Amino acid sequence: DADRLGVVDRTGEIIWPDRQLIIFVRDLLSREASAKVVFDVKCSKVLKEEIEKLGGVAIISKTGHSFIKKTMSDVGASLGGEMSGHFFLKERWYGFDDAIYSAVRLVEILSRSENSVSEVFSSVLSGVSTPEININLEEGEPQKLIEKIQSVNFIEDAEISLVDGFRADFANSWGLVRASNTTPSLVFRFEGDDDQALEFVKSKFREVFSSIDPLMSLPF
Repeated sequence: DADRLGVVDRTGEIIWPDRQLIIFVRDLLSREASAKVVFDVKCSKVLKEEIEKLGGVAIISKTGHSFIKKTMSDVGASLGGEMSGHFFLKERWYGFDDAIYSAVRLVEILSRSENSVSEVFSSVLSGVSTPEININLEEGEPQKLIEKIQSVNFIEDAEISLVDGFRADFANSWGLVRASNTTPSLVFRFEGDDDQALEFVKSKFREVFSSIDPLMSLPF
């Protein structure tokens, strides 16, 4: 239905949607200072840092296009996006997830840049991350586990977000676990500045789940 945008460069490198959003952010904030940008909890912390560095306002939302659109409407945001590839461009457009229009806007940005396409893409690529990791459970179980995790702060020395599931941001890594909106499963995502940082945050989440359900098999 043409509502998601995927980008791959000529070397086969996937430019994940949260990194694509950085390109849209740079373009928007070059014209609209202090613009508000909404993104979902699965997006990289690099995105938030880039928005704030450029003077924008970073607003985190639950995952799901309906949540993104509602939050954008509530706060008057000019741009929104989520890790699944939905982009919501309010500036010069209507603010819904139109992947064809988003693709044309991306091409416009790339065509106007003094740098090559590969240089633009490489400027938003940093660190190491996992794709979404899913664990299928019985109906209702994911929500119960998330409630247990949210009820106690299992992780110290991290910035904790309970906007959608449980997200822990450390100085050089972050991790997330949330219940899927569409299937009875837990969804994880991890990112670190390097392999060591990535393994660190994974180990923290393994500790969390071992304290809740020692018999649960984790694929990370």
